[in-house]
Amino acid sequence: MAVRLVVTITAVPSKGSELAQAYRARCADAMKEPGCEQFEIFQSAMNPDRLALLERWSDQKALDVHAELNRPKPPHALISSTSSGARRPRSGSCRRRSRSTAPAPGAARERAGRR
Repeated sequence: MAVRLVVTITAVPSKGSELAQAYRARCADAMKEPGCEQFEIFQSAMNPDRLALLERWSDQKALDVHAELNRPKPPHALISSTSSGARRPRSGSCRRRSRSTAPAPGAARERAGRR
């Protein structure tokens, strides 16, 4: 089952564009990894120091391999260490949410009941 991640990143003030450019090579490298279906960085039009990294992996095993390969890499120097009051995770992301792309069992019935 595919796994989708949305990673919110806050750059050091006034360094959002520079950080987005720095992620280009990382994105290209990640796309070559087995099981990587999407690995793209997006910059906010409202707050240029706010970025979102969208990842999609064919399954949890592919994501786990990617995480293990990237664990020794230090966070990029342009990532804010005070982003949203959160600690600076080793992966370089400020907040990471993982969710399967398949709907939860009964989700359609639950939505139908709210109409």
